[in-house]
Amino acid sequence: MKYKELLDLYKSGRLSEEESKKLEAEIEKQEAISEYLYPDEEDEEYDKEISETEDRGFTREVGKHQRKKMNL
Repeated sequence: MKYKELLDLYKSGRLSEEESKKLEAEIEKQEAISEYLYPDEEDEEYDKEISETEDRGFTREVGKHQRKKMNL
């Protein structure tokens, strides 16, 4: 399965709890690698744009997924 397919399944809440945890750990690992490799590439305008759009959307998706798993 392709990584994008895993992300789509995660967003839709169709991964098992174990698979979700593995994917979340993988995302954290990718973020750490990116920060390590590109420490000087931080652009305040880009960071602001991302935090206002994608991060909020991703955070919302993670919250939905967690609530779905907890049956809330």
